[in-house]
Amino acid sequence: MKIGILDISHNRFSGTLPDFVGFAERLRHLDMSNNEFAGDVDFSFDGLPFIEYFSIANNKLTGQLHPNSSFFVGSFVNFVDISGNQFTGVLSANVFSNTELEVLRLGGTNYTGSTLDASIGELTKLIELDVSNCGIEGTIPTEVGQMVELKRAWFNGNELTGTIPTHLGNLDNLLEVDFSGNKLTGNELTGTIPTHLGNLDNLLEVDFSGNKLTGIFPDALSLLPNLKSLAVSDNNDLSGYFAPEFCARINVTANRVGCNLEGPCVQSRAHCGR
Repeated sequence: MKIGILDISHNRFSGTLPDFVGFAERLRHLDMSNNEFAGDVDFSFDGLPFIEYFSIANNKLTGQLHPNSSFFVGSFVNFVDISGNQFTGVLSANVFSNTELEVLRLGGTNYTGSTLDASIGELTKLIELDVSNCGIEGTIPTEVGQMVELKRAWFNGNELTGTIPTHLGNLDNLLEVDFSGNKLTGNELTGTIPTHLGNLDNLLEVDFSGNKLTGIFPDALSLLPNLKSLAVSDNNDLSGYFAPEFCARINVTANRVGCNLEGPCVQSRAHCGR
């Protein structure tokens, strides 16, 4: 098959994914996202040596993707989006092995019990990382702080534990980061919010809600010049004070917080008796 670009996204195609797309050796751009393809992907995508852009997002696909698929390990691939499907299995370190990647979207896939490998730090060209709602366990590797081009990162809706790495304060280009949990499972990040995050002058949005964070909310974050949105709900042990001028400038969501977090933008409290 000599076709170089195949884009059939945003249609209503159904049935199983045609196996020829895994062996189209000249294919550089494949977008089959936002259709109704379903069933197990029972073939590997190891016949796409020139693939640069790969998206099968938002279908109903299941099964296990082979860790040596070209879109994970290919020499030219820079965009991978398999989000919004129900793939299973273990999240292989190969997923993070391609140093040319700029966008990696895995959100909503079912990699329950997997962890984020330290090799993720080798993705120094990555701009966008979505590992939300994947069932990932363990900690956020400190090596994430090496991803110096990162602008947006979603870790929310997993079963992450441990602390938020201080090394994230090295990511000068970061615009948005989400650590939040959810009502069913959710992250259980602990410890304090690193003051180093106050170095992120470009940060627009950050969500810490639904964890078990403790300590004083860092004043350095309150002073970030471009911050527009902050969420700290459902962290009962956070303390500190949100000044009126901060609450007027920032869209703050602070519901069901503890007794020791004060300020006019605290909306409601939990287990506090107020």
